[in-house]
Amino acid sequence: MPFEEKILNTNIEKSKRLGAFIRYHREEEKMSLSFMANTVKISKAYLSEIEHGKKTPQPYTLQQILKVLEIKFYPEMDLFYQSENLLKQLFENYSNLNEQEEIRCFDILNENSYFEYSYGFLQYYLMKFMYELRFHHNQTKINHYRKCIEKYINLLNEDEQSIFYDLCGQENIRKENYLEAAMLLNKSLACQSSITEPMVHYHLCAIHQYLNKAAIALSHCFKAQELFNKQFAFERMLYLAIYEANCYSGLRSYDKAEELYLFVLQKTNLTSLKHIQITIYNNLSWNALKQENYKKCVTYVKQAIQLSSKFIDIFIYLPISYYYLSDFDMCKASIEKYQSTYTDTNYHKYVLEALTFMMNHDFIQALNSLKKSLSLCKEYEMRIVILKQICFVLNKLKAYPELCEYQDMLLHAYEGY
Repeated sequence: MPFEEKILNTNIEKSKRLGAFIRYHREEEKMSLSFMANTVKISKAYLSEIEHGKKTPQPYTLQQILKVLEIKFYPEMDLFYQSENLLKQLFENYSNLNEQEEIRCFDILNENSYFEYSYGFLQYYLMKFMYELRFHHNQTKINHYRKCIEKYINLLNEDEQSIFYDLCGQENIRKENYLEAAMLLNKSLACQSSITEPMVHYHLCAIHQYLNKAAIALSHCFKAQELFNKQFAFERMLYLAIYEANCYSGLRSYDKAEELYLFVLQKTNLTSLKHIQITIYNNLSWNALKQENYKKCVTYVKQAIQLSSKFIDIFIYLPISYYYLSDFDMCKASIEKYQSTYTDTNYHKYVLEALTFMMNHDFIQALNSLKKSLSLCKEYEMRIVILKQICFVLNKLKAYPELCEYQDMLLHAYEGY
């Protein structure tokens, strides 16, 4: 590209960014286009062209606009390039689980107010969006930054758009809007950014695990492993190995899953990664429960609790296991110990309630509690465990027509709706 053409394109981009900056602050102040144009003594059409990047305001006009908005604007392009680089550093540190460096980058951002009032204002808002998602979780601010970025998304380059869609995907994963999250993550992939690609596959792997699509999840897991392996991201690779084991467990290859979990556990014993060890014991417990290997489940749950696991599901694994091991004293004791953990909106509460009824041979009440639990549970694999319990109770009641209905539901659950 000729040098003159590069300068022309740079000036066009600067005009678009400056116009968006002015429009954003005018709308934030709830000033109409007409009011601003009249106050600055320019035509409404001219102001509209400035805001859409079709014309660059004269220095005096810009000065008047900024005076009305009571803000400053720093036109140095170095600030724009710094904000671009800082955004990339932030995402790369996040991807590689380098939280200390990530926080250091956020400190630089928060200490430098110039970014917000420069050509890099959109990158600044994208970083603030990431900051709120990662650390503060202020939904009002998250919504504000998201709407601003969505409005001017075309002013971001492909890497930045990809980062934005990945972050929006994460937001929806937290809200359990998995299909919406998958759509946003596929948008991120379509941007063809090498910066985000490993992380997007990582998140798509997680989503398809939640959706009980273990085979698809495994394909994303392998792709993420291939990409992260090039970055020597040791801790992220450990999580991916756990994801891989989760996929095997979802495919009902329970022994293979357990073998991989234990292999990763051995690796973490050489480090101080206690949080990963807790995750592994949580998953080993769940893997054993699905396999109906209740003795192993009890062993792994105790290890997780010993490490101070706060995983809300794990406290129902013990009483379920003790019930099917016919150790009713321990079943009662664990129900009494953990039942206060759950509220009326938690499906777990009704699983514990059902176990109490089952120990008292009141299978009709147990059935009602399990149905209530099933109606509240959104987790595909946990629904399978509850459906198994319902079938067990219906068999006890000799309610065979209804048992056939729930066995069909169980079959569909295994197939992944």
